[in-house]
Amino acid sequence: MDICFPEETKIINVGVPVDLSGTGLATEWISMKNAKKATFLLSAGTIGSTSVLVVTLNVAASASGTTAATAYSLMDLPFENYWISNADAGSTSASSLSNNADMYTKTSTSSNSTFTIAKSLDSRMFVIEVEAEKMGQFQKTSVTYDADYVRLAVADPGASALFSCVCILTGIRYKDEAPPTALL
Repeated sequence: MDICFPEETKIINVGVPVDLSGTGLATEWISMKNAKKATFLLSAGTIGSTSVLVVTLNVAASASGTTAATAYSLMDLPFENYWISNADAGSTSASSLSNNADMYTKTSTSSNSTFTIAKSLDSRMFVIEVEAEKMGQFQKTSVTYDADYVRLAVADPGASALFSCVCILTGIRYKDEAPPTALL
């Protein structure tokens, strides 16, 4: 029997559709010990006219996140790029999708650690990829830690902003009808 997509990947709903106003979004810590890559799919709905969202990639030594850091250029895992879908990707009507709504543009982060999402980018999909082999180590208070966990964080936008987020782990070690959890 062939292995199906859910058996050879780990699909994790890390952010149910919600208005981030007043809260922001911090996904669960995702263990990369049994996967080669994590792909975060951040879906934007309606974004309020005064909203500006700052998206950050964080790494940690454990699932508690007690010892964590923001990915930046001096780490083994710089957060340099993300992909953004063309307009209308989140349209509610298939007939109103533009002909290239499934096309993505590779975009550089503003500071090797974050990118921002403004009102002009609502109804888009943002793709952030993390390769486990590049996570390496990070330093905190002069101590070096292995970066085994990753999460995506979206700061409080200060006004309404509808978002959801899914993480797909690929290259998982244990392909099975029910691969082991990555939320340890």
